[in-house]
Amino acid sequence: METARRNSRSCDVNSAEGFPRDRMRLKKIPVSAPRRRISWTASRAASVALSETSIARRSFFIKASALASRGMLGPPYWGPSPRVNRATLYCEPVTESWIPVSSTPRYARGRLTLREDVWRLPDGGQRVYPVLAVGVTVGVLAFIDDAHVLLVRQYRHLPRELSWELPGGGAHPDEDPLAAAQRELREEGGYRAARLDLLTRFYPSNAYLDEVAYCYVAHGLVPDPLPADDDEFIERRVVPLADAVRMALAGDVTESVSKVTILQYALRASA
Repeated sequence: METARRNSRSCDVNSAEGFPRDRMRLKKIPVSAPRRRISWTASRAASVALSETSIARRSFFIKASALASRGMLGPPYWGPSPRVNRATLYCEPVTESWIPVSSTPRYARGRLTLREDVWRLPDGGQRVYPVLAVGVTVGVLAFIDDAHVLLVRQYRHLPRELSWELPGGGAHPDEDPLAAAQRELREEGGYRAARLDLLTRFYPSNAYLDEVAYCYVAHGLVPDPLPADDDEFIERRVVPLADAVRMALAGDVTESVSKVTILQYALRASA
């Protein structure tokens, strides 16, 4: 009887303990339920989890050479389970064209335009895609010396917090990305670079955002500031490159162009 009372107490969770009854997912275990039944259920669940983990681990370590021998070209797919039909993941290249039908601006403010693009799909159907047209964006990893870089911090209204970033911003209409990088470095960083090297370019969101980001590395800095935009209130700080990399990895740098630029440079330097 004492055992039954203990089992009953362990399952009697109510709203007074912070869990409303209408949101509970667990079934009460009857007082008469034997302990060995509970132990068997837990043991069975642990066994199934261990088995699935083992399957996933074996699948992950499938060798690329084995895939190549089966005629699967391209990078290997590390599927979660050997039951996946990998033949469907290595189809022939799509040769049918996506055909643009129309593009209609719906709203414009400043350098941003929201438009609707209509495309004819390879199967003959049509689809309307909303696109936010932003244009060219630049980011500059500026070296004060061989081991230190320049970071800026400013308030960003969308996340509603201060943001550590690299000097950078949007290019003017028809402005060359290299010229935009030099201008943004002077406006936000207060320096002119003797040399700007293109590190990489990427699309921050290539499905719905018409924006191309150009990432530069700047050397040979000399003070030569330009006035910042009237809504920019910027703090500047010189930090060791290793600290900038740590901040990008730790999530202290969240802006995408800054994060990609810092981490790509670090990976290339270590290669």
